[in-house]
Amino acid sequence: MRRRLLPLPMILWALLGCATPDPSLKRTAVDPATIANHLAQGLTAVPSVSRATAVLLLSFNRIRSVSQASFPEGLGALRRLSLGGQLTRSLQIGGRSFTNAPNLTSLDLGGNGQLVLHREAFAGLGELESLFLDSNGLDEGVLESGLFRSLLSLRSLVLTGNRIRRLSPDSSFRNLPSLRSLDLKLNRISELCGSDSDALPPGLSKLDLSSNRLSYNQWPSSSSSSSSSSSNSSVCPLGSAVNLTLEELDISLNPLNLQGAENFFRAIAGSRIQRLIFRHTVLGRNFGFRNLGDPDSRTFAGLGGSDVRSFDLSRGFIFRLNPGVFSGLPRAESLSLAFHKINRIGKGAFLGLARLRTLNLSHNLLGEIYQEGLESLRASPLQHLDLKSNHIGAVEDEAFSGLRSLRTLDLGDNALSRIPRSRIPGLEHLLLGQNRIGSSYGIQHFSPGLISLDLSSNRLRDLGELGSLMQQLHSLRFLKLSRNGIDRCLANPGALPPLSHTQLLSLDLSRNSLGEAWAAGSCLDAFRQLSLLRVLNLGSNRLSAVPDLQDLSSLRSLDLSGNSLRTLPRSVFRGLGSLEFLSLTDNCLSTLPPSLLPSLPALRGLGLGGNPFVCGCGGAGDGSATRLTRWFVDNNVTSLDLPETVSCASLVDLEEVSIDSLPW
Repeated sequence: MRRRLLPLPMILWALLGCATPDPSLKRTAVDPATIANHLAQGLTAVPSVSRATAVLLLSFNRIRSVSQASFPEGLGALRRLSLGGQLTRSLQIGGRSFTNAPNLTSLDLGGNGQLVLHREAFAGLGELESLFLDSNGLDEGVLESGLFRSLLSLRSLVLTGNRIRRLSPDSSFRNLPSLRSLDLKLNRISELCGSDSDALPPGLSKLDLSSNRLSYNQWPSSSSSSSSSSSNSSVCPLGSAVNLTLEELDISLNPLNLQGAENFFRAIAGSRIQRLIFRHTVLGRNFGFRNLGDPDSRTFAGLGGSDVRSFDLSRGFIFRLNPGVFSGLPRAESLSLAFHKINRIGKGAFLGLARLRTLNLSHNLLGEIYQEGLESLRASPLQHLDLKSNHIGAVEDEAFSGLRSLRTLDLGDNALSRIPRSRIPGLEHLLLGQNRIGSSYGIQHFSPGLISLDLSSNRLRDLGELGSLMQQLHSLRFLKLSRNGIDRCLANPGALPPLSHTQLLSLDLSRNSLGEAWAAGSCLDAFRQLSLLRVLNLGSNRLSAVPDLQDLSSLRSLDLSGNSLRTLPRSVFRGLGSLEFLSLTDNCLSTLPPSLLPSLPALRGLGLGGNPFVCGCGGAGDGSATRLTRWFVDNNVTSLDLPETVSCASLVDLEEVSIDSLPW
């Protein structure tokens, strides 16, 4: 019996000696025998089902109404019920309709266009945890009529895509002790009243108001009172303050302009909000329009006492970061400014961020990095700085110096031609992939304590850079040098520096032209003394021969796929007693030496697909398919390829016969 291959993430975790993820995080599976699937069957009424049913799926039918008589008694095992998306585009739920299924934990009534709910529709559902009422044409009355008063276990209420104009729940709504998440996105709410926050359950942790009509552009000007009230049906006292206590508030995709944003944050001043999401804003002037302006020190000032720890301000049109723009976020630990049009960081832009640990400035238009832009971050405990996917081609000397707590710096997908001249002694992870770097010169001064380094997709043509990096970075464990076009070695054979202190565990040299360098007799000892290496990727390197690997006694994964290997010497993998995964996929191999596989006692996975094997039907030394198939089974080794990719290019008079299909 062929053993099933572990998923790739599990393999990598095992190879690097890491603990596997906690299996308790997996969702509990539902017994298929307890699922009654009646989706899209043209039903006009609830069908009879077994009392053992745990999941009942009735969406996309033509049911117009549901009452207490619709469900037989004794459905105590029913946990999940779906009645969403009835093709009639309307559904009426009568009083106490679900009392015969008292243990429901999830009820989906969404997507019915016009949903009519009796005031006692949810009576008896004391175990209900999730209720979906999205896209049902509901107005604010759904929150003001006491519909949910008996749902004492309700944790999540989804009201997305309705016609709710105000958030003014009745007093019973506050008495829902378990409610944690309220989803009101894609409604018509234009403002929040001070009384609104008083009506929300004290345990509510997540409030989604994205894609509504919050504007606050005239708040609290008295001259706008009448117009605001008439256009938005406002019932809030002018300048009404809102006091929220939430773990997460999402106000993305609302028409808050620069003044509106400032007014809104003033309106919620004093609220306790840990995570604030304000994505897809109209803030910023951009190239095509300049009338809105970039945020300044007043824009977020109202958040000064709101305890915001995480602020996601990604995806907008901010052009320039003005001085002190985030001074109203003294407790922020994470700030995302990704996907804007930022091309300049003003001096003091990050003043006041005394607790900032993570800053994301990726996918902007930054071309240069200056000291004055990052200088105010030196007073923060910044650990992670993301600058990938900008246009950074120049970094002022010492621009990153002084960021003493920085552990991860991502400068990938930019236009750097050299290692920046700064010093970050505590940096552990440096990502420089997809740049134009042609030499590793300066890396030791920049970050001598690196643990992982990504230099993939650059212009490092010399394999001698590997020895240089190992000599300079004694703590390096993970190195990526793929896609560099490496095709030469300027060091003389045998002249690479000693690597007695190397800690390297993983090395990716794939998609280069190492075959050309080794064919010229250069750097044949490139892997000398890498005795701790566990993962080596040499795929797609135009190799016609396997390099010397005998020093890699700890190697557990070797990728030689996509090369030009025609034969394998008997002793090619000598000394690799710890090797567990070997890929020889997509080479030019016609046979395998009989002694090859037995010399790898720890092997668990082998890739042989895409090779033109010549298969015999016997013979002890002919590398036949029979012997290979038997070896896979006897040694409990898993194929790393799809079965159809491992085939015989020649077998007597037959062609393209799967190895697995051959007789023993």
